[in-house]
Amino acid sequence: EQNTATLLGDAGPFAAQWNDDGHNVLHVLLTGEHEAYYAAYADSPARRLARVLQDGFCYQGEASPIHDNAPRGEPSAHLPPTSFVLFLQNHDQIGNRAMGERLTQLAHPDALRAAHALLLLSPQIPMLFMGEEWGARCPFLYFTSHRGTLADAVREGRRREFAKFTAFADPRQRERIPDPNDEHTYLASWPGEASLADPEQLGWLSRTHALLALRHTHIVPRLAGARALDALP
Repeated sequence: EQNTATLLGDAGPFAAQWNDDGHNVLHVLLTGEHEAYYAAYADSPARRLARVLQDGFCYQGEASPIHDNAPRGEPSAHLPPTSFVLFLQNHDQIGNRAMGERLTQLAHPDALRAAHALLLLSPQIPMLFMGEEWGARCPFLYFTSHRGTLADAVREGRRREFAKFTAFADPRQRERIPDPNDEHTYLASWPGEASLADPEQLGWLSRTHALLALRHTHIVPRLAGARALDALP
């Protein structure tokens, strides 16, 4: 969240971290959403994506509009691309949505296929969320196993937090948000297995295999010592 580059690389205690900037700007480009923290990426998202792919972080000390314009991040261009884990989806980003939609439900198929290729051929470490490799379309909902008053507080608190979003400004729409403690919420989030009889799923799986093979042959051997083109030695 803080884009603390000094925690990464040879001088830091960690080898890599999730690149939330990468996810956020790709999500804006794929869906057009710009509420909440996506507002920080709505201005010139293609330029911001280019910076993510070149330098790692998008915010490297610039004022962040979602942090009261306070500076966010540190310079990261000196770090190797393998200091960053790039992803289009994960349990947080999907599960924290009101209805748990995956990008297969939100993005144009052609754009999503292009982003999938970018992800798997990027020099950053790619991460796939369960079922993403075959284009799973089931939701991944926020679920818990609380009981009693805590269960009530979590359910109602979650619905209240979405009141600031345009789509859920109406209380009747917030009532549609699944109860995290309902067993059906949990069961609906199981992706199952890919069906080789489904042409769409088979197409996704075939593309994933082909892209990973290209990565193994052409990208991975070139990662040792890789740096951004304008990074200082």
